[in-house]
Amino acid sequence: MKKLAYIFGAFMFLIPAIAGAQALPFTAVDYDAKSLSKAGADLVQSTPAAIPYSDAKLDAAVGYTMWQPSAAGANIINLDAAYKMGDKFGLSLDFMYGMNPKYTITNSGGTASGQFAPSDIHAELGFGWKFLPFLSLGAEVGYATSSVAKDYSYGAVTADVFFMAKFGALKAAAGVSNLGTAVTSKSGAKYSFPSAASVGVGYDMSFAEVHGLGVTFDADYYFAYGFAAALAAEYSYADLAFVRAGFNYGGEAVLPTFASLGAGVKFAGLELNLAYLLGFSSPFSTAAKNTLSIGLGYSF
Repeated sequence: MKKLAYIFGAFMFLIPAIAGAQALPFTAVDYDAKSLSKAGADLVQSTPAAIPYSDAKLDAAVGYTMWQPSAAGANIINLDAAYKMGDKFGLSLDFMYGMNPKYTITNSGGTASGQFAPSDIHAELGFGWKFLPFLSLGAEVGYATSSVAKDYSYGAVTADVFFMAKFGALKAAAGVSNLGTAVTSKSGAKYSFPSAASVGVGYDMSFAEVHGLGVTFDADYYFAYGFAAALAAEYSYADLAFVRAGFNYGGEAVLPTFASLGAGVKFAGLELNLAYLLGFSSPFSTAAKNTLSIGLGYSF
């Protein structure tokens, strides 16, 4: 246990001095409906380091998110898959495509000359390795790009590294996410990723045979924004029906402060999940208000 504590402690203090504006902020959000229904408190389930501990050999999902449809109006499609190889290894694939509202293009004289719809793409490949019965390592490498104008887009390589430990029903993870190359604008200004050091814990319990309860907690330190945290709970009945709720304190981080509600059903390997985000009264917190996400998954 002391060695484990040293590993996690050392990892969390490897915090680079990253400052300034952030590029490609969508890379800090997991758009999966199950994750959103837990307000993002799912590190111990979403990192590739968790795959070797999974009961499923294959887990795949497709989702659609309407991000604040009455205001931001962004539509997001996500595809996720995880494959367990034996007892020690796992592979993951994550893909996200964001479609933003169109805006009018004007020429130098102020005359409208057409329309353009900005878009975002983020694709990642991950690998998980359980090198001890209770300890695993997960890493992801990806590429993110954003098309912001008809003749201008930019992108960069991203990387995540996490350790994860599992002792019975207790799981803990720690690492860094969104490490990436700097993005340079047309003006020559450089922007960094929303990089963060994170820890997460989760505990699952069951009672009366058919009832289950899981609690998860994540804490993030964004190098340019400060601290954020999320807490969530999931109730399950006979591993067939699920109800979830969460709260995310964003402060000035990438995601604002919001609460979440969600539900899911699972049968014969198929799973349907819904998530709804509730914003609050302050202008900053309404950035996630009324967001709705739906996901369909399959596992065996």
